[in-house]
Amino acid sequence: MKKIIIFYLFFFLFACMNNVRIKGKPPVIKAAFAPKVAKPGTNWRVYLEVEDSDGDLEKIYVFIYQPGIGMYPPWVAKIPQKYSLKLKGYFTLFIPNNLWCSKLKIEIFFKDKAGQKTETVYFPLKVVYKKEPLLNMNSDFKKYLGRIDINLISPLFDRYKLGTDWIWGR
Repeated sequence: MKKIIIFYLFFFLFACMNNVRIKGKPPVIKAAFAPKVAKPGTNWRVYLEVEDSDGDLEKIYVFIYQPGIGMYPPWVAKIPQKYSLKLKGYFTLFIPNNLWCSKLKIEIFFKDKAGQKTETVYFPLKVVYKKEPLLNMNSDFKKYLGRIDINLISPLFDRYKLGTDWIWGR
């Protein structure tokens, strides 16, 4: 009797799992670009254009890796409803003054309400004391979308001054 119940249970679960389909198409990043260098004390801009044919774009995910520090906690932000179909503009990341001669790796992707995600875009960033090059951009990207709220720290100064537990907020 147990074998029959287990058989029907597995059959029912398999049938239910086959009927569950992700509806719609995943969001697509149409354009993504940013300067490869940034000057300390300035805001670095990342320009993005994302479309979701279903109109259910929900969140942006940003991951930053810094040699000497490691991976920062991810920044996740909810996308306002008015941008759930199409998002076009730029986000900023503040580069502190004491973050000189650092290299950062930034990963960004988006998810919709169905859990489908875009491809991940990667941005290498070097922090140096020279003028940031101007990007030849379309005026459509001049819409400010928000600040990437991750506080970068210097691997040579802040880590020893504040202790390693400060980095992870313990």
